[in-house]
Amino acid sequence: MPFSRYILFALLASASSTVADPTDWVFIAYVSKQSQSLGRSSTSDAQKAIIQSAGSSAKSGPWSVTNTKGGVLPPSGNAQDYLSWAPYHWPDCNWCTNSNQRVHLVHDGKSADNNGSTSTPSDDGNYEDEAVPSPDNTSPPAADRRMTRRRRSEVVARMDVPGPQAPFGALPSAVPTSSLHLPTPPTTTTATAVAGTSAPPQAAGKTKSASCTPSPTKSLAPSATWTTCPYVVRDGKVNPDVRTLNGPAAINSASQSILFNAVCYALNGSSAGACSQNAVRFIDAFFLAPATRMNPNMNFGQVVRGPGPEGKQGTFTGVLDLRGIIKIVNAIGLIKAGGSPDWTSKKDKAMGDWMGNYSSWLTDSDLGQSTAVKANNHATFYVAQLTSVKMSVGDNAGARQTLKNFFQNQFLNQIAASGEQPLEAVRTRPWHYRNFNLEALIASTLRTISGHTY
Repeated sequence: MPFSRYILFALLASASSTVADPTDWVFIAYVSKQSQSLGRSSTSDAQKAIIQSAGSSAKSGPWSVTNTKGGVLPPSGNAQDYLSWAPYHWPDCNWCTNSNQRVHLVHDGKSADNNGSTSTPSDDGNYEDEAVPSPDNTSPPAADRRMTRRRRSEVVARMDVPGPQAPFGALPSAVPTSSLHLPTPPTTTTATAVAGTSAPPQAAGKTKSASCTPSPTKSLAPSATWTTCPYVVRDGKVNPDVRTLNGPAAINSASQSILFNAVCYALNGSSAGACSQNAVRFIDAFFLAPATRMNPNMNFGQVVRGPGPEGKQGTFTGVLDLRGIIKIVNAIGLIKAGGSPDWTSKKDKAMGDWMGNYSSWLTDSDLGQSTAVKANNHATFYVAQLTSVKMSVGDNAGARQTLKNFFQNQFLNQIAASGEQPLEAVRTRPWHYRNFNLEALIASTLRTISGHTY
């Protein structure tokens, strides 16, 4: 099967799948060529499914980060700043009580669903990564740039050792356990609903060495829990209350519908005016309209809640939340190639300004620079985003250099000669993370084939 034809089938799979959608990138010339044989080619079923999904997904739009749930605002107080919470972090309050019972939201290996029953948490596609540290890029000598087979414990140690990182070829033979920053084992407690968190009565009397957190009130609201309780990592287990925020679902839904509607327009031309109108309307609402536009930064992506300044800023993992920008850049290319009257020069300039500002944030901000030097899927999705936004503003040379730097450095430590991805294989959900990293690699690779950009 020609590779370009595979992309339409990949879009078909994402149209019909309930699992996290892939980071899609299509060749514009190929899609346009398919319009000449609409309904008669070997991809006709995929075309129909994409067109149907364009219409059905549009019914839920438009989307915006300003549609906050429960009045929850980012630390900046600006509703136009993107906000999400680190998905695999759970509060660990350890309230002082008069009994052995503790009632607060803390991970016990299972989570309460809407019916009150318990089950292993699943990922709905809004959150794909967690805040387990990954090694910084180190640009090892050419002789060391070959992944060797290592025990899981060695790779975990390599990921968690703080401070300057040695290249994989110089991995220490033994790392003291005391130097590792490993996730805290789950606390045996009851996982309660997010609607409220009950705090037990104050412990009577004073103790010389308190081993628990005094309860500020007898009934603690969730918002107070967010700033009072320390948060701990439960790798691969999604804290259900992170889904109460609007941002992650909004960008995922918007980017998928925008791409489907752009492909629909490219396949049908002027006869699919509604598809073009939908795509442009959704782009306008999410990125351009003064009242609903998202500010071009990820300063508050995947905030790790808790007391202290750390609970008021995003983390490097939050950059991955905006990976849908890759689809949106591709969608704009499709709309412009089709000559849509809905995409005006004014909108094109405004979107170019937004992309330029976001590109600068990725390269200049502390969070962006921190993500750029990671070795696993964090770097892969960072590169996929940065090359996309550079291409959207016509900086193809910059996009090519970004890809070249990645494939000459971090990529060399990502895939072993056997095809294994050691940095993803050590995760608690290795099958998911292997595929997740490949999504970004494929999207980046498509832009290097035969010099293709748009």
